[in-house]
Amino acid sequence: MKNQTAASRVVLALMMIVSAWAVSGCGGGGGGGGASTPTDPTFFLTVDSPLYDGQTYYVDRITVSGSTNSNATVKVNNVAVTVAANGTFSRANVDISSTSTITVVATRSGNTKTVARTMNYQNPLSCNICDIAAGDMVYIAADPVSGYNRVFAANPSNSATARRICEDLPGRAHSYAALSPIGKQVIFVRDDGAGNQSIAKAACVSNVETLTTLASGTDVRYSGLSWSHDAAKIAYSSDAPGQYDIYTMTSTGGSVTRITTHSARDEAPAWQPGNNALVYSSYRAVDGGTGSASNSNLWKITVNPLGAASLLYDPSGAGAPACAAGDGECSASNPDIEPNGKVIFQFDHECAAPGGGQVPPVGDTCSDLFVMSSISSNPAVVSSDQIYLAPKWNAAGNSIVFADNSGLSPLIKKINFTGSVPGVVSSTGVTGYYPDH
Repeated sequence: MKNQTAASRVVLALMMIVSAWAVSGCGGGGGGGGASTPTDPTFFLTVDSPLYDGQTYYVDRITVSGSTNSNATVKVNNVAVTVAANGTFSRANVDISSTSTITVVATRSGNTKTVARTMNYQNPLSCNICDIAAGDMVYIAADPVSGYNRVFAANPSNSATARRICEDLPGRAHSYAALSPIGKQVIFVRDDGAGNQSIAKAACVSNVETLTTLASGTDVRYSGLSWSHDAAKIAYSSDAPGQYDIYTMTSTGGSVTRITTHSARDEAPAWQPGNNALVYSSYRAVDGGTGSASNSNLWKITVNPLGAASLLYDPSGAGAPACAAGDGECSASNPDIEPNGKVIFQFDHECAAPGGGQVPPVGDTCSDLFVMSSISSNPAVVSSDQIYLAPKWNAAGNSIVFADNSGLSPLIKKINFTGSVPGVVSSTGVTGYYPDH
């Protein structure tokens, strides 16, 4: 009987609360046409994230946005946010690692409305960056378990050390890994398989962090990402404006700066020493040169303040390797610069096969590797008769790694330098793309 009485009191109290809210919501007060009580704030609430997968969020921070009455005050997880004149509001970087519930409270004229959204949260992507040893390289390879490309690490002298260092999320691939010149940090591109890419960074002491998210349907152009020598900046090429241009941002993320605006394709940026200028490949035409829709040259540009782009190297110009009349391509591409200013780059001259076409003869890949001892110096051949994909210096400037895609599987190879003298090409025994060390 006692329990029945208590239950009755609860029911009566709930009926009174519902009745009171109904009266206020309908402008209660009855006849007489008196002033009505303001209604509760209205809501249109969305929860946004670049890594949203069905009903699961694989990130630890998301963006909450929505709209309400224009004169309402709004708090998201008890943090006040600004409401625009049209009633829209937004709060970025809402932490969902410590709680699975996002609570939005809007108040207008004393009336309050609360919307709670429970998130199905899963730990964000983790990378074992702390396990990278001195002398290791990072690279992209297919994960035999998931089938997606992942970030791996290995010592270029010991293929037995090859191991996956970054776990991944279902249905998402990695590309263009780049190792920081200082400290254990790796940047890479995430691809969700639905036309959406983002640039992420993994550090030894923290979770993977999304630095920037590209507009839907745009992507990062090879050869991917480039750290400045002080690890403070990142450069990359993207087709966000409908054409491939060079962009920069700080290595902590934030605002992105567009560096080039040419209609021709600009790609593969590399930072010069001093960290205020870039060398990159461009398919813009050069008077008397080979730049075109199918041939690239090397260009340079200062970024702060932003200067005008200038031609650095034309592979058909004076002092350059001669391109044969039958060559289908005459391009300088994929530059990389070590801290003392030496520039490594690919020289591609696709040989014409007998009877036409662009298939190289057996034993001749028609791709060479050149080095410039300093910016604007004449290049010297390092090696030839290989497929040199995205060559990268190590931080000391005494070795390079690259991917050779001439066989059935892409093999990562290495060239050691004794001073300025290159050694022979050696295979690491590692299968993968876009190595960096």
